[in-house]
Amino acid sequence: MPDTGDIDRDVAAAAQARAEWLTGPSGRQLIAMIGAGGAQSTGVQLAIARILSERREGIQERLTKAADDGQLPHDVDADVFLKTLLAPLYFALLVTHEPLTPELVSLAARVSLTAARNRQLSHGS
Repeated sequence: MPDTGDIDRDVAAAAQARAEWLTGPSGRQLIAMIGAGGAQSTGVQLAIARILSERREGIQERLTKAADDGQLPHDVDADVFLKTLLAPLYFALLVTHEPLTPELVSLAARVSLTAARNRQLSHGS
């Protein structure tokens, strides 16, 4: 995740980058496999776990810095934050078959940050 010093800008940029990846060749292939029931395959599960692990580490570092800078509470759970941020994107692609518009991506970022600031994404919440 980028670090401009502004968590709102950084989360929006990260969400946009994820949306671009999901609609690019590799992302479309992953979405097609998940949509075809491939999420049950060990290979797809491992790929998803690797992708999420990489994202989680970067997000945890950025969330910690944002908390240290007073932009977020210190107890934001990176796993829950990541799921909250990405769920609308995957839902649009897999369930409603909608495009990932800039408005949707921006909304996902804003909702995730609002929930984090309101301690709805804290450890144990």
